[in-house]
Amino acid sequence: MVTDENPTYFIYYRNHEGWGLSPRDHIIRDGESVCNYNVSVPKQDSLKPLSEVSDAEWMLLLDHQSNLCKGCTESLGWHDFIPDDLPEEPPVYVCPVCDEPADDVGFRQHLAYIYHEKDVHGGMPDYEAHKIPREHYDDWRQNPEKSC
Repeated sequence: MVTDENPTYFIYYRNHEGWGLSPRDHIIRDGESVCNYNVSVPKQDSLKPLSEVSDAEWMLLLDHQSNLCKGCTESLGWHDFIPDDLPEEPPVYVCPVCDEPADDVGFRQHLAYIYHEKDVHGGMPDYEAHKIPREHYDDWRQNPEKSC
């Protein structure tokens, strides 16, 4: 637990390891989440200091596909966490099955579904999905500058 005068904030990347259907990432201060979910951290090495979060990671945390809990996302507005000079677009995940960029990513338990827009019929897109182990996507989102 952090006990110094100036609290240190961390990102707690919760990988899918039996934590329920859709574990959410959280921002942690002094061993507790800044949201109202009272998330406890099982081990300190699960935490990454916010000062070490890369610009690409910030873009993923702020993106509509973010895995950051809603309460922690709202707390970003109360604190001066977010760097000012972020790129305009988040990094794109490249599907390991077909080597094409993902149009969307979804999760079901231990799987990540990588969606590719194939066609548009009557204004509605048609998607093809590839299933991959969720940990592959989780590893990438925690270090998007490094390919898996």
